[in-house]
Amino acid sequence: MKIEKKNKQKLPWLDVTDLDKCFEDIRNDIALIEKRIHDLGFEYVKKIKNQIIFSKNESVYKLRNSIQYRLKAILFHFTLLLDIQIKYQERIDQDPYNKEQSIKWMILDKEQQYALFDSIIFHIISLFDYLGNLIDYILCGKAQSKLKWNGVIGYSHNKNSLLSESIKYVLQKWHSQFINILYGHRSDLIHYKIDFGDSEYILDLGKSKANLIIESPRFFTNKFKELKKLSAVNKISINYSVEWLIKKSIEASKEIVESIFQAMDEKENLKKKKSNGNKSRI
Repeated sequence: MKIEKKNKQKLPWLDVTDLDKCFEDIRNDIALIEKRIHDLGFEYVKKIKNQIIFSKNESVYKLRNSIQYRLKAILFHFTLLLDIQIKYQERIDQDPYNKEQSIKWMILDKEQQYALFDSIIFHIISLFDYLGNLIDYILCGKAQSKLKWNGVIGYSHNKNSLLSESIKYVLQKWHSQFINILYGHRSDLIHYKIDFGDSEYILDLGKSKANLIIESPRFFTNKFKELKKLSAVNKISINYSVEWLIKKSIEASKEIVESIFQAMDEKENLKKKKSNGNKSRI
């Protein structure tokens, strides 16, 4: 169905209606992934290595800790973005009719929010690279952690890959639908251009209060079909996009981590079958 594009200036804002709930949901989801990553380290020791000596499992613990660090960093930068919004809103509220001062705050607020949005993208890409290295170490047969995300995706297409069909499906699905697009956008940010959107200063004369809304980065919005479709009939706020980005990354991470658990179970079962087969021939 084709959506008729309206005049951009007259479009309604698509924003997060409850920021406190949004933050709590994201914090709880990140805590859940951290726990599953923590459990993954122990499952690897139990099912794959069969050794609990730390020195024998130091590499997987380092990878686990790195992933947990990136998850915390994503939440930290999201917190900073929300704190900056509160700080500049408080400054504007002190004298909402001072247009010159409000414009100054608006410019500073806008630049700092986009800088943090970029930082969240960089941490998310690092998170997926670490997940790729974890998969490389645990499941790709060489006990190394060098492939990163794109390397693991390439390996998953190799006809001699040791990865199970179930984890291949999960990796390739998320790569094509989300992660590869995000990698491309990250590359554009680093090598070619900044990505900003518009901002809007709304003064409520009746309440003597002003509200500053920052738009989602324009190129980012247009890279993802879901956001691009929404932007045809809405002005998307930076809060809506950052919530969408983090929740989509969490959803992908959850499914990838669970697919690693499943692949380890399959690997352990295969090892048991081989062991039982060898015993029966003795």
